[in-house]
Amino acid sequence: MRAHLLILALLSPSLIGQTVGQPVAAKQETLAPALATVKITLWALDMNHPLQGPSHTLGRLPECSPDGRIFLDFMVPPNYFYSNIKSISSSDGKTAEFPVERIAGLTKTVLDSYDPGVSDVTMILSARPVGKGGASSAGLYLALYSYDGELEKYSRLDLDFQPVQASQLTEDSFLVVGYDPQMGHSHFAMIDSRGKVLRDLDSNSIMPFGQQLKSLILGLKIPGNLENAPPASRTSIILSAFRYTHSNRGLLVFEPGEEAQVVELLRTGEVRTVRLKLPKQQVAHSMFAGGGKWYVRAYLKGAVDQDSLYEVDPYTGVATARVDTSGVLPGSIACFQDAGLSALRWIDGKAYLQHGDLR
Repeated sequence: MRAHLLILALLSPSLIGQTVGQPVAAKQETLAPALATVKITLWALDMNHPLQGPSHTLGRLPECSPDGRIFLDFMVPPNYFYSNIKSISSSDGKTAEFPVERIAGLTKTVLDSYDPGVSDVTMILSARPVGKGGASSAGLYLALYSYDGELEKYSRLDLDFQPVQASQLTEDSFLVVGYDPQMGHSHFAMIDSRGKVLRDLDSNSIMPFGQQLKSLILGLKIPGNLENAPPASRTSIILSAFRYTHSNRGLLVFEPGEEAQVVELLRTGEVRTVRLKLPKQQVAHSMFAGGGKWYVRAYLKGAVDQDSLYEVDPYTGVATARVDTSGVLPGSIACFQDAGLSALRWIDGKAYLQHGDLR
């Protein structure tokens, strides 16, 4: 359920633990001197709206909703297995939280995945109905929250595969990604808010293969030979490495690695795949979108403490510029909109908003 935590730590250890202490500047390696450079100009910190979670550990990098709310996945002590999701608005500093354990009618509720969505925060939950004891009553649920933290609805899922992630495509359609626990086959299905399967997508058009898959597996740095792992475990780990980002055209399924690619699910129903072309030796591990461009975070192969941020053409996948992020870690930048970018600065265990722009 929390496999993405392990994957994130393995992909980019320098990003885990960035939440503690004073801000530091990311080391950046320029491997393509001819590549243009744009610089982030940061403005004053917003010290009036701090956001504090139950710990200093994040399960994944900050993410952004279409209206500029930054979402944080705090891991809950003492075992750091469970998540507590909070958000902060980049426009007015308003915060919200999403307490899944308080859903009336459900008990023993655990958050398996979440997505900032396009109109609702989308979650997959493991839970039991109140009054029905025993493990056999446990099930999976699709839950939708407003951006203010109000539960809007939840529906029990009846899928023939184990879901890993659900992401909102439109107001009433969602992409659910998962695998067959017996055979290990991947599944990509579109469902509605009631949990009804609308259609299955072609896994072969989304899953990496060949050199791209080898690049992804090598980037995970998992001890042992993942290729010899049981099919279900192998597929689960690979799917958990994917990152999901919303753009103004649809949903981006980011598949990391030195030969990373992005599968774009357009709202028109089309699916297109874009192979990223970054400077040599750069291992792409995450991305976000804004202003009609993609921004890809990568680290130098063999030196995971040297993070870089690249501006990428969404049509060709070519890196058009390296972003100078002096003064802020690339992983702390969450949103980029017409008004500029929004990042988080961590001071004494609290997150503070900091805005800026690219020049």
